[in-house]
Amino acid sequence: MAKKSVSQHPSGGRQIRAKQPKAPQLEAPPLPVENPGQDKVVYAVFATILILGTIVNILLFYFVGQNLHEAYLAKNWLNTALMAALLVGLLFAVRAAFTAAFVVSATVAGRTNAFSAQHKICTWALKYKSILPDRASWASQAIIQQMMAKQDFDQIIEFGTTQYEDITSKNPKDHSLAVLCTYVGMSYQAKGDLPKSIEWNEKSIEQFGKFFASIEKSKFAKKLGGQGVVEAMTMNYAQVLAGLGSSYLQQQNFRKAKELLKQSLEQAKKTSETPERRQLVKQVEEGLSRLKRW
Repeated sequence: MAKKSVSQHPSGGRQIRAKQPKAPQLEAPPLPVENPGQDKVVYAVFATILILGTIVNILLFYFVGQNLHEAYLAKNWLNTALMAALLVGLLFAVRAAFTAAFVVSATVAGRTNAFSAQHKICTWALKYKSILPDRASWASQAIIQQMMAKQDFDQIIEFGTTQYEDITSKNPKDHSLAVLCTYVGMSYQAKGDLPKSIEWNEKSIEQFGKFFASIEKSKFAKKLGGQGVVEAMTMNYAQVLAGLGSSYLQQQNFRKAKELLKQSLEQAKKTSETPERRQLVKQVEEGLSRLKRW
C-alpha cells in the first residue's frame, strides 16, 4: 500500500491525508507447470552426449597417439609436431564435450519444463565449474531464477551473494551478474530491507551498463547475441530501473525516484510492443505523473 502523509492544520486539526506517489514493483516471472515426466529424457540427453563425446575422444586420442609414435620413430619431425598439436587440441575437445553435456541437457530441461532435472544438472555444473567456461555462471542464473519463482528469498540472498563473490573474483565481465544482482535486490526489497535492495539494484544497473557498452563496441557480439537477447536485456534493465525508483520513492527521495523512472521509460520504449512492456510503461507513466512537482 502507498504511504500517506498527514499535515497539521494551523488550528490544530488534521487535514486530509494525501497519498504519496507510487512506483511499479519488480515481480518475478512465474515458472510454467513442471513436467517431471521429461526428467528421464533430460538425463538421457546428458548421458548420451557425455558418453559419445568420451568414446569419440578416446578413439581420436588412440589414433593421434599412434601416429605421433610412428612419426617420432621415423624421425619425421614435421608430422611429430603436427600430431603433438592435435593431441593438445583433443584436450580442449574433451572439455567441449563435457560442457556440451551440461549446457544442452539443461537447455532441453528448461524448454520441456523439467525443472527438477534442470536444477540437478545445474548443481552438478557448479560442482565442476573450475573446468567449465565462465565457471558455469549460466547454471547459477538458472538456479536463482527457479528460487525467485518460488519466492525463496532467504535462499536467494545466500546463494546469490556467494555466486556474485565467486564470479566477480574470477570473471567480473560476466553478463549473468546483472540478473543475479537483480534477483538479490528483489529479495531484499521483498523482505523490506530497502538499503540492501538499493545496494544490489545499483550493482545490477552497473552490470547492465557494462553489457550494453560491450554490445555497442562489438557489432559481432550484437549479431551473435541476436536482437531478441538484446531486447530482453533492455526490458530487464527497464524493470530494474523502475524497481530502484520504487525503493528511492519509499525513502522519499523523490528527485532520484523521478530520474530513475524517466530512465526506465526511455529503456522500455526501445523494446518491441508486448503486454509486459505496456504494463511497465503504464505503471511508470502513472508514477511520473504523480512526481511532477519534484
